[in-house]
Amino acid sequence: MTEKAYHGFPPKKRKVESKPIKEGSNEQVLLADVQQLLATQAPPEKDGQSDSYTPPERFTEVEVKISELSSTGDGLGLSSTLDHVYVVPFTVPGDLVQAKVVNYLAKDRYTLTDFVKVVEPSPQ
Repeated sequence: MTEKAYHGFPPKKRKVESKPIKEGSNEQVLLADVQQLLATQAPPEKDGQSDSYTPPERFTEVEVKISELSSTGDGLGLSSTLDHVYVVPFTVPGDLVQAKVVNYLAKDRYTLTDFVKVVEPSPQ
């Protein structure tokens, strides 16, 4: 389209509204598993400074140690600060994997990733 079609103004950006999570959906089950894993971890010691999690850039690769399997079949691995979870498909507990960051959900404290490769397989 030409600028004339917009009357000299750039096109409006659409706001993406988050859809409510349906009861019993895959997202709700995954969120419950993430919250359970975070609750089992001891809160990191704070020595007067806020050491909050800063996520990696989108589409960058990170190494993640998978600590448990979610009810949806995805591997769950904790961040180095123990206050954030990476969700990695096609993995099992004990795997050290390389994963690509796809979507960061700050409110729910987890990051969805794509599996890239196994760096060190689980001993099981």
